Amino acid sequence: MKKIKFWGLVAMMLFVLVACNNGNEYVEKDDLSTPETEAPVVGVDTESSENSSEDDRIILGKMPHLVRGADNFHVTLIDVLTGAELGEFTVESGQNIWDFFDFGNGYFGALVSNNVDDDGNSLWIVNEDTEDDQLTPGGDVLHDEENWRYLVFDAELNVVNEILITDENLQSWNGHFTTHVMYHDGGLVVYYITHLAPQIIYSYNAYTGITDVFLEVDDDTLFFSDIYMMPSGHMAFRATRINDEVDVHYGFIDLDTVEISLFSESNFRPSSNLNGLSVSGSSLLINEDFAAPTMGGGNVLSVDRGEVLVANIETGDDYAVRLNGKESAWASLSIDGNYVVTVDATGNYFRKYEIVSGNLINEVRLDAEIRTGWWLEIIPISESKYAVYSTDNNGDHQLAVVEVD
Repeated sequence: MKKIKFWGLVAMMLFVLVACNNGNEYVEKDDLSTPETEAPVVGVDTESSENSSEDDRIILGKMPHLVRGADNFHVTLIDVLTGAELGEFTVESGQNIWDFFDFGNGYFGALVSNNVDDDGNSLWIVNEDTEDDQLTPGGDVLHDEENWRYLVFDAELNVVNEILITDENLQSWNGHFTTHVMYHDGGLVVYYITHLAPQIIYSYNAYTGITDVFLEVDDDTLFFSDIYMMPSGHMAFRATRINDEVDVHYGFIDLDTVEISLFSESNFRPSSNLNGLSVSGSSLLINEDFAAPTMGGGNVLSVDRGEVLVANIETGDDYAVRLNGKESAWASLSIDGNYVVTVDATGNYFRKYEIVSGNLINEVRLDAEIRTGWWLEIIPISESKYAVYSTDNNGDHQLAVVEVD
């Protein structure tokens, strides 16, 4: 047997230790957490990775998230742990990005049209039967049938699929309310509701070009305005009722029995954003809408109640969770759906509320003010770690990574 010299033995031990460390999947929370009284804020640029140590990035890996640009012509993929840009996609001249998606399985998507002039204005094609060229609901105004398509990106923002839309309702800007888009195993399915049949939910297979009736609800007074597919075998929705003074109805549909769990709330103005309904765990959340500024009020925004509506399909309970200030406009759910997380109206604090009790259970002061009232996202990384991403009309970005109990 050959003898191994002392320094050779040390080198071998270091090699084994490094190899074992690189194979570790989990680390103790205390090894990575920042002080709970302060959360780092970084700008979204290629240099911002310096705000996180190399060891943190090796252990945690990159967490890509697609965000909108300052205009409708590009999207950016960022690492929510460091704020570093991982890639950017810009559409060709004359195109517009109407919506974008994080499919949650390593793929991202964007709904793109070609109907834009050199100044970024939409170009409409009006049917000959439409009088006075008025833009009326129900599909009277159509984009060119060759101009709507879905782009699918991989985790490096490479276009891996480009699918032309052939469904006539989806080609119409006014022909559908909202969509929920899923991408799996190379197939893309769009769920939508039209103005003409608000009780019917359609599924459009963008790969085959086939449209089917996915679900028809036997209630001719319930008018859907938003839907969201859930992994629990249910569809979450928000809706209104015809000739009903209640502001918002919401709940769940069991996809096996078509049984509806329905809740309602008066004196509540749900968000006008088509993404005002969000889902996490077994819960749904409906954001409150901003009130329009009054004459002479400048950019001052207000909310009526300062609450969000939450319902849980497993317990059958619903809650109106009171928040501080204007937080109800951009609040989100935690991963398990048991907490509401948000940024306060001043942009100085990240807050976490328990839904059942309505109590504020944690507050973290940010070390720089986050711009609120613009585009703001709260991205759950884990049950104790969140990323707060904000951008304004000038394209300036901010990202804060927050650690809470």
